[in-house]
Amino acid sequence: MRQRIAKLKEARRALAVASAVLFVAVIALPVWKITIDAPQYPFTLVVEVYSYPRLGGDWQEVHGLNRYVGFYYPDPVLIEPHFDVHHTSIRTPEWVFGPVALAAVALATLYAGLKPEGSIAQTLGRVFTAVVVFGAAAVAWVQYRLYQAGHTLDPDAQLRGVDSFTPPVIGPYEVANLDGFSQPATGGYVALSAFALLFFAFLLRDTDASVAELPRLAIAAPGNTVEKLKGFRRRLSKGEG
Repeated sequence: MRQRIAKLKEARRALAVASAVLFVAVIALPVWKITIDAPQYPFTLVVEVYSYPRLGGDWQEVHGLNRYVGFYYPDPVLIEPHFDVHHTSIRTPEWVFGPVALAAVALATLYAGLKPEGSIAQTLGRVFTAVVVFGAAAVAWVQYRLYQAGHTLDPDAQLRGVDSFTPPVIGPYEVANLDGFSQPATGGYVALSAFALLFFAFLLRDTDASVAELPRLAIAAPGNTVEKLKGFRRRLSKGEG
C-alpha cells in the first residue's frame, strides 16, 4: 500500500486519480443549464439539469413558458421537482444511468492511475480513448434528445403556429418571443476539468516524471512539440523522396 501511495508522486498517476475524484464530484452538481430571457420577466431565468432526473433553478417559471409554446420537460424527472408529465413529453429512460456512467468512468480512471509500472501507459491510453468516445457519444445523444423535444411540440398549445426548433447543447436559440442559451453548468465545467487532467495524464503516460516536475515539463512542452513536428516533416520528406 505504501508503495502505491509513493507512486502517486508520479504526475501521470496523480493526474489520473485527481481526474477520477472530479468525475465523482460531477454527480452532485448540475451539469448543464439553460438561460431564458422572456418579455414578461425582468430577469434571466435559469434551469439547471443534473446527470440524473433532477431539475434546479427557475424550473417552475420556465415550465409555464414551455407550456405556452407546447415544449415540455422530458420524462422522467424522478427526484425533484415532481410535476404531471405531459403526454407529448419525450421519454428519456437513460437519464437515470448518468451517475452510473460517471462512476464507471471514475473507476476506470482510478484503475489506470493505480496500475503497475509495466502497463500503466497502455491502460491510460485505453481509458483516455474510451472516455473520448463515451463523451462524444453522450453529447451526440443529448443533442438528439433536444432535437426530439423541439420537434414534438404540442399542437394544442396556447400559442399556435410555433415552428419546430432544436436547442443546441451549447449556444443560443430562439422560440417564439423567448431567447435561450444552453451551456455547461458547474458540474459540466468540473467534468471538463476532469477530462483535461486525464488528457495530461495521457500525454505523460510514457514518463515517470513527478508532480514537482510538472512546471518544467509545461515550459518545455512547446519546444518538444515543435521538434516532434519537425521530425515528422523530415520523415514525410524522406518518404516522398
